[in-house]
Amino acid sequence: MPFPEDMLQRSDLTKAAPGGVSLPAAAGSKFELAASLARPVSIIESKGLGFDQFPGLWDWLAAYYFNTICPQKSNGTRILNELARYRWDPDYRRKYRHRIFGPVSLVRQLGVHAKILLNGQPSTLTDWEEQAAARYETGGNPGIAEVLCMLYWDETTGRPKQGAAPNKKTPGTLRRFGDIMRQFALTYDLSAISAQGLLDLLPREFSKWKPKIKGLFSKICG
Repeated sequence: MPFPEDMLQRSDLTKAAPGGVSLPAAAGSKFELAASLARPVSIIESKGLGFDQFPGLWDWLAAYYFNTICPQKSNGTRILNELARYRWDPDYRRKYRHRIFGPVSLVRQLGVHAKILLNGQPSTLTDWEEQAAARYETGGNPGIAEVLCMLYWDETTGRPKQGAAPNKKTPGTLRRFGDIMRQFALTYDLSAISAQGLLDLLPREFSKWKPKIKGLFSKICG
């Protein structure tokens, strides 16, 4: 079923946001779409959009890019999944699931290092977002996101390294990384430690994933 695009301009359903920004065309990857929206959203925010109106902005953007974040299958059907992917939910357990708010928020806070959390198509909610962004609060800590990139990003493929995020807590992989960060948080102020400092604190089980030469992470994650 085609999306009713006429609703995007209906005066009884919408209100113009300040700033007069132009929206980019839909991008192929989740990171690219979020990165292209980060600046327009910042401009709208700087022009005085009220906090109480931001849920409406996120949901309008979800409608605008609906064919990208919920594409039609070859038979014309869509896999909608949960409503929280399209309607912003203030609950911290669900708001990151919004397919516009979640990725754009990560890019605004983490910049280029968000790409390891946002690999895949705009319609997907991957284990990287679930485990790293939601459970480990990586979205608020650029240093942790940079370490994830240092450990697990494969520059040659433009994707996370194979085997970095299995469905179980294999030593040295993503789920174990989250456990270690929670343990470190009991002792350290993680926001005050550099990415290299966090990397150096990791136990031996992460050795196989660490860059072989210090400073290589700047090339990998740049």
